[in-house]
Amino acid sequence: MIKWELKKGDIIMRVIDGKEYFYYSQLMSFEKISYKRKIYYFIKVLSKEYPNFNEWYNRLFEKFELIEGREIIFCLYNEKVIGISILKKTEEEDKICTLRVNKNFQRMSIGKNLIELSLEWLENDKPLVTLQKSRYLQFKKLFEYYGFKIEDEKFGYYKLFSTELSFNGLLEERSILKNNKIEISYIEDIILKSMQYENFLEAFDYYINKLYEYIQSSKYLLKEEKIFY
Repeated sequence: MIKWELKKGDIIMRVIDGKEYFYYSQLMSFEKISYKRKIYYFIKVLSKEYPNFNEWYNRLFEKFELIEGREIIFCLYNEKVIGISILKKTEEEDKICTLRVNKNFQRMSIGKNLIELSLEWLENDKPLVTLQKSRYLQFKKLFEYYGFKIEDEKFGYYKLFSTELSFNGLLEERSILKNNKIEISYIEDIILKSMQYENFLEAFDYYINKLYEYIQSSKYLLKEEKIFY
């Protein structure tokens, strides 16, 4: 599967089907400064799907060095990041935390190559993977190819109104709320304000957005270190 392995300066680079794959931890210091930023911009769209994603990403690093038990494998084409796999290897779990390929380069085996390299680094053929259910069809064939099986499914696990799927392992018990009750007075206030809209859909949209903002507020979120991977 790996076509070539060679050194580019002091950086070990894998070349597969004309695409270059790098391990962040093996970059030179000046390159880490650049690629930490480039990788973030490539995956920052995920901040819309997962609470505190930006904070989680920054906690992967001590300045520009990855913390122990973490690795980032990324694919370059014409010097641009087009694919990424963020990994976690600890005593508690082996996990593919993030897997993403640029939409213009999908169906070109980049996702498959990233998984192959990830499994090699993790030394585990069945690491834990979690995924929003709404994205399952995008990964279904790829996960089936590797025998990744759904073992858990939880609604509202990371984000309200979304369902998280867990492959090759179970999700730990948690809730995005510190408690299961929402102040009734706040709900009443939302309802009263939503009544200013004559259109039902506009009123409903206002209600849902305000409810979501309330639940996402720091008062009701779990402690930051628990909110993501």
